[in-house]
Amino acid sequence: MALGVDPCAAAFSPEWASQSPGPRYDAISLRLTDDSHNREQLWEANLGLLQDAEPDLIIGTGYIHSWESDRLRHIAATHIVDWCETGWREQLLDIAAWVGREPEARQWLSEYGRKAAAVRERVARSVRDETILALLVMETDYLVYGSRNLADVLYGDLGLRSPLPFEDIASVAPDRLAEFDADRIIVTVGDYEAAEKMWDALQSTDHWQRLKAVRSGRVYRVPLAPWFEYSALAHDCILNGISALLADESPSQVPIIVHGNA
Repeated sequence: MALGVDPCAAAFSPEWASQSPGPRYDAISLRLTDDSHNREQLWEANLGLLQDAEPDLIIGTGYIHSWESDRLRHIAATHIVDWCETGWREQLLDIAAWVGREPEARQWLSEYGRKAAAVRERVARSVRDETILALLVMETDYLVYGSRNLADVLYGDLGLRSPLPFEDIASVAPDRLAEFDADRIIVTVGDYEAAEKMWDALQSTDHWQRLKAVRSGRVYRVPLAPWFEYSALAHDCILNGISALLADESPSQVPIIVHGNA
């Protein structure tokens, strides 16, 4: 979509469906269901829908099993993107080569770079040398991000400081959050009841209440999509949200919902 190509079919997670993504997403006629909790049951149903869509090309990620990609190739030419070992910019260029949009990809990345530089300058005036933690609350884990997803935008594109001593994604216990006592915390809660219970449990702990960001009211809850997605379009949406969130001299804890390009 960042390249100006509207898929004839695409998988939609429950998070996107709940956020009213806008006209570009509404234009996709066939929405495949994306739910990791019922993956096996949904696979056959989605496969039938995809076959009915008669696509010319199917693009998937390394999370697709080899036997699944073999079945996809019976429907149409299939390209599997190296999701874990390459960055999102390389992924965008890779996809662009397959859909004949390489000039558009280079132009998009150039415009993104200019936008990131402008947001970086604006946010720096408010955040200065403060540290910011990216926290994802899942059904069974509290994940902190030193890279990928939101962390790539925070620490890479915007040059903000991470409180983590590593550049990785790690599961942490609540008592370990004190080791990363950030000045600000951006938190996302998975769109499942179990994740909400994990979030409620975390907020009731003394470990959480003693954190610097909690005591100063600088905890920002944002939706899972697009904040913890890893794609060109999602990161562009994150830039919009970060600009509104962290450049404000009066931090708020109300949920921030951001979609679309600036």
